[in-house]
Amino acid sequence: MVKSIINELSSSTFERAISDVCSSLDSMARQLDKPKPIINIVGGDAPVKKEGIGLLNNVFTHLLRNSMDHGIESAQERILVDKDEHGLINISVDQKDRFFVISVKDDGRGLNLDMLRSKGLELGAIRADEEPSYEQLAALIFESGLSTKEEVTSISGRGVGMDAVKSFIEEKGGDVSINVLDGVEVRGYIHFEIIIRLPFGLV
Repeated sequence: MVKSIINELSSSTFERAISDVCSSLDSMARQLDKPKPIINIVGGDAPVKKEGIGLLNNVFTHLLRNSMDHGIESAQERILVDKDEHGLINISVDQKDRFFVISVKDDGRGLNLDMLRSKGLELGAIRADEEPSYEQLAALIFESGLSTKEEVTSISGRGVGMDAVKSFIEEKGGDVSINVLDGVEVRGYIHFEIIIRLPFGLV
């Protein structure tokens, strides 16, 4: 009985661990003049140890802000391309090979390929004579100093970049990667998902 109480006090679930971050999207949506997105979580009852809660909060504060500010379009833009005005963010949590695997994707416009090429050249991450694949271009979001946001807002101008998010995760023995979905370019953009793997010892 005592052991179960201690376990309850020292752990949470994935969905509870990021609940405050999800709730903060209300004010973020108002600042961006966008409808609050729908967040769909599968596997949210996965247990999270106390020491993993802070990491998940840091990581998902940035990932959800990134989806809201960079990916999900305004209501007007979404209606023009036959999308629901409320964006959708899908998060799934699974267990594979002693790791928790977390997938995050939204139904926004995706990654701007031309902007990624331009920033990659500017940072020296790719050469002018290269023809990088979609996967190679997408992976550039983890380069230090890279942002595809042309206009700095109160949302995009604060917080940390994807390079720092990657560092947070790797410091805890995990890893993060980007997976290109469909492999089809739509109006200069590609859709993608972020894949995070965290060891069982943390979550």
